[in-house]
Amino acid sequence: MAQDYVGSNNINLLQPNGQFGTCNYGGKDHASARYVYTWLSPITRFLFHKDDDDILDYLNEDGQSIEPTWYMPIIPTVLVNGSEGIGTGWSSYVPNYNQRDIIANIRRLLNGDATEPMDPWYKWFKGTIEKTAAKEGGNSYTICGTIEEVNESTLRITELPIHRWTQDYKEFLESISSSNKECKDPFIEDFDMNCDDVTVEFDVFLTRELD
Repeated sequence: MAQDYVGSNNINLLQPNGQFGTCNYGGKDHASARYVYTWLSPITRFLFHKDDDDILDYLNEDGQSIEPTWYMPIIPTVLVNGSEGIGTGWSSYVPNYNQRDIIANIRRLLNGDATEPMDPWYKWFKGTIEKTAAKEGGNSYTICGTIEEVNESTLRITELPIHRWTQDYKEFLESISSSNKECKDPFIEDFDMNCDDVTVEFDVFLTRELD
């Protein structure tokens, strides 16, 4: 709930004061729980309003009142930050949506109006999200990163698709480069990696010039 890199939370409910993971490894590079420290983000108490505290069903453990069975945010946070999980025979995937679109649809419902379709949205994502018709009905989405041509033999990648992490992509580039002896027909000669915990930048040098 504290992660705030691209592809994680649109609204982080906790402050990321510590190593909660980065886009390098998709959050897997987080520190152990005993080494991180956090507190509520300023916006959290607006989403979980204090006036609702008295109507929550609080649990009891060893005679002490602890957290409630569930919370009641003023907007569905599962749509804001998305959800992905598996169960016995089932799996679910909910992409992130723009909180402004969600609020607008809630207001439409309160006014008795029809809601409008929403498209996935990820905070700070610089790539594109394109809607296409799915074969089985409904819609599907194609999420692309950002790439530009520097010159006839160099490409610069400044954004990766959602949930494609920096280190994973580095390993992919290594697998198709001429430095990989097992690659019979390398597509790239080499690459420079100028990424950090927040931004992505790969300069890819091709084995042949672009047409």
